[in-house]
Amino acid sequence: MEVELLKMLPGGGSVAALIVTVILFLKQQERTQISLGQITEVFNARVVASQSSFQEQINRLMSQNVENQKLFQEQIQLLIDGHLEVSRETIAALKAMENAVHDLQTRAQICSNLPK
Repeated sequence: MEVELLKMLPGGGSVAALIVTVILFLKQQERTQISLGQITEVFNARVVASQSSFQEQINRLMSQNVENQKLFQEQIQLLIDGHLEVSRETIAALKAMENAVHDLQTRAQICSNLPK
């Protein structure tokens, strides 16, 4: 269609029309480049913000993980300490029971050796 329009114009007019068309095309290209530049800037800013937010979340999760590991370690240590205490008490109770049984056996022997 543009070619037909150019053929209709006189020789000098064709050149002028061609120049105007090229200028308009270049202006349109410039606006497109500006628009793409703005879109790219916004996109890059959003990517940077997203990466920053993501990194903050990772750091927060790592911090929480360290805290949880400390708490779990403390709980495990408390369970081990409690188990050791129960074991000590059980050993003491078994020794006391062993002594009591030994005393009873000794008394039983003494009673059985008494004259009837």
